[in-house]
Parts: sequence; structure tokens; C-alpha cells
Amino acid sequence: MKPTFSHWVLENWSRAGLVTALVLLFLAPLVYVCTGVPQLLIFLWLSFYMLHQFEEHGQGTFLEFYRRMMPHIAPYLTERKLLVVNLGTVWLFFGGAMYAALYNEWSLALYAPYLSLVNALMHVGQLIAWRGYNPGLWTALALFVPGAIFTIHAVTVVGATLNENIVALALALLVHAFFFAIGKGWIARRI
Repeated sequence: MKPTFSHWVLENWSRAGLVTALVLLFLAPLVYVCTGVPQLLIFLWLSFYMLHQFEEHGQGTFLEFYRRMMPHIAPYLTERKLLVVNLGTVWLFFGGAMYAALYNEWSLALYAPYLSLVNALMHVGQLIAWRGYNPGLWTALALFVPGAIFTIHAVTVVGATLNENIVALALALLVHAFFFAIGKGWIARRI
């Protein structure tokens, strides 16, 4: 059977993301010159998350790991669902966050660092619970925790209100609830 493009994307999206992250990082100085620090910080989050996704999914062991460690929590998790969730809630929504930052719409722009911070806290919780490495832990610790704290602080200093921060955090928590519902099969059971 001849492989299709959709099969290639399903198997290689995180590897393609690694290359894309490097290109985006190369463009970061241009973004800074054209926009400013707050917009640059939001722009960087797509690259950071793509690096994280590569650590999680680049070796093709993420799904097997979580099926072994959480058989009752994510019984309906599939590679196709991982693709939809990661491309939709990260690649697409982080792109939206970049545009929101251009217009100082911080409740949407801060979605990116808040989603990353919530994700990092989940990785840390799994580290504590399982007393060992879980896919994505290193980038969560090295990039997400310090980067999110710095970005949230820097954007708040230049004008993001408490309400905008709360909305962004609520969006991040809602998306993680969506992840859980997908894995449990409560929604999109057949993807």
C-alpha cells in the first residue's frame, strides 16, 4: 500500500514541528524589531511548544507510555486524536494568540503561556506520582515553567489586567479538560 500524505502527517507531525520551531526561532528577531517585547514573547510560545511536542511525540512512544501508565484515564486516546488536539489547540490557537498579541488582546494572547504552564504542572505532577520521567518533562521544566512565569509577568507589566490573566488561565484549564474528555472517550470517541 502506497503511503498517503495524511499517513505521513500522522506519523511525522512532531518532527515537522521541530523544523518549523527552528525556522520560527530564526524569525524571532524580525518579530521583535517589527512589534516589541510582549508580542515577541507570545510569538516564541509556538516554537517552545513545538520543541516540547517533539520531546513528547518525536520518538513515537508517547501513546504507549500513557496507555501503560494511565490505562483507565485515557482508554480512548489514539494517534489521530493526539494529532487533532496538538495541531488544533496548540498550532492553530497559538497562531491566534500571536495575532491577539498584535492587537494587545491579552486574554487571548496569554492563552499560550498559561496552557504551557498548566501542561508543565501536569508533567511535574506525573513526575511526583510516578517517580520518574514522562515524555515532555524536560522541556516542561526547562522552557515552560520559567518561560511562562516570565512571559505572564512581562505582559502583565505592560498592560494585561487581572481579568485578562484569569480569562487566559480559564481557557488553558478548559482546553486541558477537553484533552481529558477526549482521552476518556466522553467526546470524539471515534477520531
